[in-house]
Amino acid sequence: MEENNLNIPPTEEPIARRISRIASQLMPLLLPASTFFIGWLAERRVSIQLSQLSEKQEQHKKEAETQVNNAAAPRGPLEQTSDRMTSFQRKLAIEDIQRQEELVTERMMLELDDLRPLLKERQQIFCNMFTSRENRFPVEKELKDLTYSKSYDKELGLYKGMQDILRNDKHCGDVNHDGGKQGCLMWVYMDFWKAQIQLMKYKNICDRVKKLDET
Repeated sequence: MEENNLNIPPTEEPIARRISRIASQLMPLLLPASTFFIGWLAERRVSIQLSQLSEKQEQHKKEAETQVNNAAAPRGPLEQTSDRMTSFQRKLAIEDIQRQEELVTERMMLELDDLRPLLKERQQIFCNMFTSRENRFPVEKELKDLTYSKSYDKELGLYKGMQDILRNDKHCGDVNHDGGKQGCLMWVYMDFWKAQIQLMKYKNICDRVKKLDET
């Protein structure tokens, strides 16, 4: 057994080793905090975009309604019979445009809702500490394939948004507080995409009615 000679001063820990030791102690604390902060920033960014989009949606809705009302209104007391027939035909054409755009919007909403169960499944796997992360890769691939394959991907930014979700949505619900609801950013994106779909509908109606006026 070595004798503990108190006359020999203890060896000082090198600065580099001390920094390395402190960093290794802090990393487990800093990583979750930084991950949460990045997710919060992403959620805040999309929330702001959603708020701005809602204002645009309301504006385009009013413009579309004005365009529809103006196009369907009679041209005045000097209208001839043929002109009145033209006005009637225009009214039917406008109603057809609205019906078509409603059907397109409904189809897009249904396709968007198809992403919900996959998003839930992915997040449940992500939040389960007893499940390997590799189990969620096939689900994530399916989500990216579905969003990328949509013809309206560029208008809505589906694929780019899905990448943002898979990279930054780290939210795992606490059963004791919110019933175990998983995910946060993905639900903000779902609201954002739905608002964009509605905006597209009003813009398309407005553009098509304008073209009708030009004929």
